[in-house]
Amino acid sequence: MIKKLLFSVVIFFLVIFLFIEQASLISIGLGIFLLVTISLDEYFSRKKAKKSFKPNPSELDELENELLLSRDLKGFFIRMSRFLNEKFSPKFLCYVTLTGNGFSVQHYEEQEQSNHILYKMLEERKAAKNKSDLIVHKSNGFSFPFFLNNEVNGYVFVGEKSSNERYYDSELEYMKPIARIMGKGVLLLENGRYKKEKNQLQSAFSKYVSPDVVDQIIHHPEIMHLGGEKQFLSVIFTDLQGFTAMSDSMDPVKLVRVLNMYLNEMSEVIIALGGTIDKFEGDAIMAFFGAPIPIPDHAVRCCKAALRMKKMEKIINNQLMIEKLIDKPLHTRIGINSGDMVVGNVGSLKRIDYTIIGGNVNIAARIENINKEYNTSILISDQTYELVKDFFETRQVDTVTLRGISRPVTVYELLKEKLPQNQENSAEVFDDFENIEVLEELEVID
Repeated sequence: MIKKLLFSVVIFFLVIFLFIEQASLISIGLGIFLLVTISLDEYFSRKKAKKSFKPNPSELDELENELLLSRDLKGFFIRMSRFLNEKFSPKFLCYVTLTGNGFSVQHYEEQEQSNHILYKMLEERKAAKNKSDLIVHKSNGFSFPFFLNNEVNGYVFVGEKSSNERYYDSELEYMKPIARIMGKGVLLLENGRYKKEKNQLQSAFSKYVSPDVVDQIIHHPEIMHLGGEKQFLSVIFTDLQGFTAMSDSMDPVKLVRVLNMYLNEMSEVIIALGGTIDKFEGDAIMAFFGAPIPIPDHAVRCCKAALRMKKMEKIINNQLMIEKLIDKPLHTRIGINSGDMVVGNVGSLKRIDYTIIGGNVNIAARIENINKEYNTSILISDQTYELVKDFFETRQVDTVTLRGISRPVTVYELLKEKLPQNQENSAEVFDDFENIEVLEELEVID
């Protein structure tokens, strides 16, 4: 900018001197001298900028190998920063990653705090016509993009040299293979992170929800965001009558086998209808319908699961009795409620569970417990009843005051599904095990 200004001033005075009769030859000579001096300075500056920059041919291969061994993006950027600092000694170096809401700035191995310069460079980068080009900034620094899936994922901003010298053209050309290496490394790391998260999700949810739900979670992980939110869901609690006394008198090996068989088969019923297993507490199961994948008919599915669990109970009892693992049939008590509850990731820093909490969850637990008072197997709340009364036959039992619940709750006994012509809007039938016949010949364990 200063050189251009001086050049303009010299031209201005030369013109004046040439057209003024009294202009002396000395003045004209002085103008010509200044003009030649500035021109020569500009010439040698450009020549210096084009000075040959000869990197070690193998250093880029070594850099690529080291970067591709990085375990995460932080390690990747730190290694890249050290390389660029050793090579060019810039006053600052940082990475700007584009996000959905804007961008994030990360500094690694930074030599000088130059945020005011960085923000000017950011403005220049935004104004650039071609977002994928390397550009030299007014501050004598430069920036270049790195890519992910053929789209610009972010930019590397490199400040001017600590020596205040300009970057050679050959140095800027050297950035092209580095940008390629960065893009390749970022892509591999992102793919590795995606696979890791996918495996973690599959491992965490495959035992608690259906494969279809796991697939949706993997392709739309945003539905599993941290924290919780209030949703209208249906929750089911189950418990085995007298199981504590049974477990005290039963051989531990047989006890575990009985419990595993029971919990496995009951869980399959819930999962097949789109439910989510929340937790097992001894012989008890807590599950819910309607999250993480929204299900409009969650209450219907929840009640259908309860009836099918009772049918599965008969099959399990037949097998366990034949194998002489139990002396008397297992009896499952079930409580169901629907309403607003908080669902989300709850826990400590080391362990987080996807679960539900709230007053409506407690109501289902209390309803399950009062089955023994009315000699019933499946009780549902008035809120669930209103959602499923067109699909199931029920019997009003009582209006009760539940421990810890402020309002009275009317409970209904769930009896059976209504005739098929009234079921056209109910939940899809996933597994038709009602008509399964128990094999007559089973291996008997003494």
